[in-house]
Amino acid sequence: MGRKVKADPRLAKLRAEQPDIGEAGRVCLEAAQALESERPVIAVPLGMAGSVTTSGAVPWRAVDAWCARRGLGRRETEVVAAVLRRLDLDHARREAERVRRAAESKG
Repeated sequence: MGRKVKADPRLAKLRAEQPDIGEAGRVCLEAAQALESERPVIAVPLGMAGSVTTSGAVPWRAVDAWCARRGLGRRETEVVAAVLRRLDLDHARREAERVRRAAESKG
């Protein structure tokens, strides 16, 4: 009925080169990807030049709800939250730089 898709050998090579992040790493990565859309959108005014939008941190309630739906306990939820907070810091730095560049280009 369906077509069989041939695996791309380059993808297999890339996967083989990646370190094994373990179950905890996979759960945290899944959470980060699933919760990306939960970030609040924020408009940053640029004075007379208008504004630029950015996004904030993933809300705790979204992390807590995601973990609860997967049956994770308190300790596992704390680990996921700690990893996401670290990723949020990286995200905030990138967004701040992007907003700064946007302000410079409009100013």
